[in-house]
Amino acid sequence: MRVRWQRMLLLAVAASLPLGPRTAAAASAAPPIVPGFERFFSGDKADVAKGGQLLLGELNCVSCHQPGDAPLSRKQAPVLDNVAGRTRVSYLKKFLSDPQAIKPGTTMPNLFADDREKAAKVEALVHFLATTGSLKLTRPDPKIVGLGKDIFHKVGCVACHGPRDDKGQELKTTSVVVPLGDLAVKYSILSLATFLEQPHQVRPSGRMPQIVAGKDAKDVATYLLQAAKVDEQARGSTTYAYYEGTWDKVPDFAKLKPNATGSSGAFSLGVAKRGDNYAIKFEGFFKIDRDGEYKFSVNSDDGSKLYVDGQQVVDNDGVHPPHGGQRVG
Repeated sequence: MRVRWQRMLLLAVAASLPLGPRTAAAASAAPPIVPGFERFFSGDKADVAKGGQLLLGELNCVSCHQPGDAPLSRKQAPVLDNVAGRTRVSYLKKFLSDPQAIKPGTTMPNLFADDREKAAKVEALVHFLATTGSLKLTRPDPKIVGLGKDIFHKVGCVACHGPRDDKGQELKTTSVVVPLGDLAVKYSILSLATFLEQPHQVRPSGRMPQIVAGKDAKDVATYLLQAAKVDEQARGSTTYAYYEGTWDKVPDFAKLKPNATGSSGAFSLGVAKRGDNYAIKFEGFFKIDRDGEYKFSVNSDDGSKLYVDGQQVVDNDGVHPPHGGQRVG
């Protein structure tokens, strides 16, 4: 049996009444944070030589350079095996596009900062990584959020990551803490709990200790991800680009700037910000377990088109009431 993954692209447009303008806030970049350096070597009387030695290893400068006669150990990179099975694909895209914006303090360099082909390269990497697994999403259980908060603040998590409120959000502190970023856009409850149980399995050079396991790990993960949005009715997930305007047919999206982008459950129209006068481009993958004939169908109000691996397989375009188009391929 041969298993393949095919890229699927769905273009859809809805038309009717206009709506007012939207606003968006851009995330600001942050410099790398190495807690060991910040705590012990950032003062006026600190041993700057030892601090610099620490940074050489933590920032992985020694991957290319070895200072002096005494070689320093190389910091191992995170393991990417099954990364799409423990991290949301939409997060991977944002992180590769601007690591410091999506996770303040990360030591991951912005590899494509000045690259004219940044978008295409990030897209290619994300599609490649998306083939490594599938993330299982579950809805947070409000009944165990309080238990997770209690564990987080008692077993030692708070010592490195700082105190958090009832909703799992960071509280202001004068201590140097390790930023966690927006965990709800990265993990599922199961994948975060798995990481908390075995942090060195995916980050062999990480300093995160294993201090919770089993139910405690799941409770802490639920507390930290209580704001996560999950569509349990939808199967699979896609990335989307959302546009506002009026069209008689599916527009040329290459000539348009999206009002919003992100990920959604399957082809969920819940990402639309209005009832009409919008268009959405969905992109995702579907698994082919064996060769054979497959029937594709799209029911839409108004126009829609479906592409598989770059080839149009359904044309249900134009302004019309709910109507289905299908093709066998």
